[in-house]
Amino acid sequence: MGIGSVVLLFWLVRFAERQRLATTCGGYEIRVGRTGGVYLQERDIEKWLDKSVRWKEGKVAELNPSLIEHVLGENPYVAEAQVYFTTDARLHMDVRQREPFLRVYAPDAFYLDETGRRLPVNTAYPCRLRVCTMEGSATEERLAQAFALEKMLRRDSLLDAMIDQMHLNRRQEFELIPKVGSQRILLGTFDRMEEKLANTVLFYRNGMAQSGWERYAVLNMKYKGQIVAVRR
Repeated sequence: MGIGSVVLLFWLVRFAERQRLATTCGGYEIRVGRTGGVYLQERDIEKWLDKSVRWKEGKVAELNPSLIEHVLGENPYVAEAQVYFTTDARLHMDVRQREPFLRVYAPDAFYLDETGRRLPVNTAYPCRLRVCTMEGSATEERLAQAFALEKMLRRDSLLDAMIDQMHLNRRQEFELIPKVGSQRILLGTFDRMEEKLANTVLFYRNGMAQSGWERYAVLNMKYKGQIVAVRR
């Protein structure tokens, strides 16, 4: 009896699976997960899939969730995708959006996402990000340094609100351009960057508060243990 029950259960499962595969797809649902702005919407996913894969019409057996996942993964704004059928034969797509983090001009424009990977600019969804301009090529090392500097700026509320742009010249030296005032903040190469940013915050909270925003043309943070301020 035990063996018979197992065999019966096996065939019932096989029969139910055949019935499910023969069922016509009962519709679909797309859910986009995001932590920031909107740079990928459901209609974008539909258009992307329509170009290269069968995904919303036909029998369940004729639609391939793994293939649909693969096609979604080729979309530059998709970080992760899970595609599956539920018991009511509806196709579900759970998609996580890649988030632009820093805009780079080197000289072509692109984004770095929240993991530091390149992300093409989508003109349909403009976003407000700090800008990094670069002289010379955008090598992986230079992009990694710009990405790390952006994370440091975001961790400090004053710098995050104050700095509008960063620039990396051919000598591998960073310069910051603030929103208020017309100073140039010279940071130099990436070494001791945490210390240089701390000195910048210290000067803005103390020196600038006493002398005014327009007194200095250049703030040089390159040198260890000192700040060199050049008057206008």
